[in-house]
Amino acid sequence: MSLAQLPDHLLISIFGWLSLEERHRALPLVSRRCWQLVCSLQLLHTMEVCISGESDEEAMPRLRSLAHFLLLHGAGSVRQLRLDLGGCGEEDDTQIECMGLVAAATAACSGLEELGLCSRFTVTLSSWLLPHRSSLRQLWTGEETCTVVAAPLGLMTALQELGMGQLSQYVYFEEGARLPTSLTRLVLGNGGYDDAIPMPPQIGTLCNLQCLGIWHPFKDAGSYAPLTRLAQLHTLKLAGCVYVLPDCLSALTSLQSLAVEGCSVNAEQQAAMAAGLSRALLHLTQLTQLQLALRSPGPLASLTALISLRQLSWWGALDGDGAELPHGRWMQQLEGLAAHASLVARSLPALEGAGNLQQLSLYPASNVSDAQLQSVVRWAAQHAPLQQLLLGPQPLSRDLWPDVVEAARLHPSLRILPSTVDYPDFG
Repeated sequence: MSLAQLPDHLLISIFGWLSLEERHRALPLVSRRCWQLVCSLQLLHTMEVCISGESDEEAMPRLRSLAHFLLLHGAGSVRQLRLDLGGCGEEDDTQIECMGLVAAATAACSGLEELGLCSRFTVTLSSWLLPHRSSLRQLWTGEETCTVVAAPLGLMTALQELGMGQLSQYVYFEEGARLPTSLTRLVLGNGGYDDAIPMPPQIGTLCNLQCLGIWHPFKDAGSYAPLTRLAQLHTLKLAGCVYVLPDCLSALTSLQSLAVEGCSVNAEQQAAMAAGLSRALLHLTQLTQLQLALRSPGPLASLTALISLRQLSWWGALDGDGAELPHGRWMQQLEGLAAHASLVARSLPALEGAGNLQQLSLYPASNVSDAQLQSVVRWAAQHAPLQQLLLGPQPLSRDLWPDVVEAARLHPSLRILPSTVDYPDFG
């Protein structure tokens, strides 16, 4: 059977494995039929385009070509559009044209539901989005894209997920700017690490917000007070350089998932954060997921209040040699644990009470002894509920292999694997 004999739906499935550029450069040269299939609705449903180049002279023609293509074919077909414009807008005088072309290209995609835009130039979320006010549900700007929020964004009544400036760039709010109250998930960044910038008060108006993530959180701990008005908020993630905790953290009693990650602070700040977390956790009794990156063992004792906890992730080695997980009823619901091997090894007596523990991940570290790893592997072989043991990406000592083999023999349903990431994320 030749390619020409395949039905259209199979050819479309095959063509879908090619990039947009590959499809439109090569396939039209094969036959008229291939050219027609390249522009089929199924292949245009999701478009991912990366426009790179050493200069605007090289990249801008490609962006103009993309805008022209979408004007011809985008209407009613493109639902997901992800643009990486890293090669465009290097010069100030081309940035205005870039935004004009982006606006024209997206306007042609009637019915657009998801838009991702990564660029080296500033992106202003303004009236160019309004043609999609009733269809756009997800909007993301690049992790290193400086983003400006303008008033028209508040009119995007279908928008549910919004991500802006998550790593090195800050998100700026123009005077009178609002966020759409339809949002259920928001991720934003404070890339400038500016002490004077508070949390945008607009966040406090998002009555439907369920998940909030902040990179390099704002240092004004009192400015988080509007979060207490968000009755639907159940997930809070503070990542990057975390210097302070929100003053209102203890009052966010509806939280089900809390992450405080990537702490790059001095010992005094670590101690203050540990004390604050110790107090807050006593009130956050509905938590089912907790991810922490702290060296201080202080909050360990407060874990006993979290009787609904199912997933616990504690990054890095704890200060001191005696830190261990506390015994108690809080372990009865625990299904996943990711922690430093030495903490797990010291906590094995307490983990006997974790009757539902199904996944155990050991974070890599240079100061873990073979004896500690050996004790964990042997314990895992006897813990019937356990289904997966992740030993970290570092090579295992030859002395441990007999114990791993024996654990596999004693517990056939247990999968013992190297983890593929340094810090597993339970989501």
